[in-house]
Amino acid sequence: MGVEITIRDGWLTVVAPGEGSPAEKAGLQPGDRVLKINGISTKEIDLSEAVSLMRGGKGSSITLSLSRASLKQPLEVTLMRKVIRVPSIKSEILDDYYGYVRITSFQERTGDDLKKTLKKLEGSKDLKGLILDLRNNPGGLLDQAVSVADLFLNDGVIVTTESRNKEIDRREAHAEGTEPNYPMIVLINGGSASAAEIVAGALQDQGRAVILGTRSFGKGSVQSVIELEDGSALKLTVARYFTPKGRSIQADGINPDVVVEPQWIKKEEPPTLLPRIREEDLRGHLKGPSEGKESEAGKMMASDTQKKVALDYLKSWEVFRKEKESKK
Repeated sequence: MGVEITIRDGWLTVVAPGEGSPAEKAGLQPGDRVLKINGISTKEIDLSEAVSLMRGGKGSSITLSLSRASLKQPLEVTLMRKVIRVPSIKSEILDDYYGYVRITSFQERTGDDLKKTLKKLEGSKDLKGLILDLRNNPGGLLDQAVSVADLFLNDGVIVTTESRNKEIDRREAHAEGTEPNYPMIVLINGGSASAAEIVAGALQDQGRAVILGTRSFGKGSVQSVIELEDGSALKLTVARYFTPKGRSIQADGINPDVVVEPQWIKKEEPPTLLPRIREEDLRGHLKGPSEGKESEAGKMMASDTQKKVALDYLKSWEVFRKEKESKK
């Protein structure tokens, strides 16, 4: 299905659908409660049983009954299972040489892949700024989250782990291999969880990046699996993750510095009383060098307002920096 799930407040809850997955195409959203799986109630179901019910062969169908805060009635969706291969990192150059990198999950080589991606983006020219997109990133490997945060931090704490009010682990940044100190914005939403929250929290507390979007999921606990004699197992919560400033991620999540709700612009905008006419609208006009060459990034920016606002912030950053330097 391509969906990350958890038990929250006693309910089977969607953390995030994978990008391009059957779950995403069916419209599953972070925070959705799964009420039924193929007609079977999920009330008091445990996570392992839910996973077992959701898994199935390629091409087989599954029907879910969902509860969503914005809907008065349960929503029923049917989707087809498939083999899912999602790259950990996607990237592109936006207007005026600003970088955009999306991390879909923290896999075995995410840190190394990000280094290569940034090097490729920079090429022979320095980036003016970077948007790091962690939206709908359900997490993954802790060491890869630390590796990613370390790329942007010279020193200081990245994350600490505490058990029974005692620190049992501390991860810190190193100066070697740190990226240039360009302006940086991190995008998060309700589907950003676990490792994604560790990265966002570290960059926020260290003052390295502005966090933009909506509050993250709040999955900051550590579980240990204990095998029992009868072949079953017990998953026990043994510790919690904390940001450099000692904030607990569990349940609270990461609150963005700039709250921007997702707004998907419709193709058919209502007409204005006095429509503005530009040169490009006139018949027989002399075409500009970039006309008719709208990039995929441009098309995406037209509909993804959080991404657009992030780019606007980066551009403003550059304007205010130049103005400040001119006054010195």
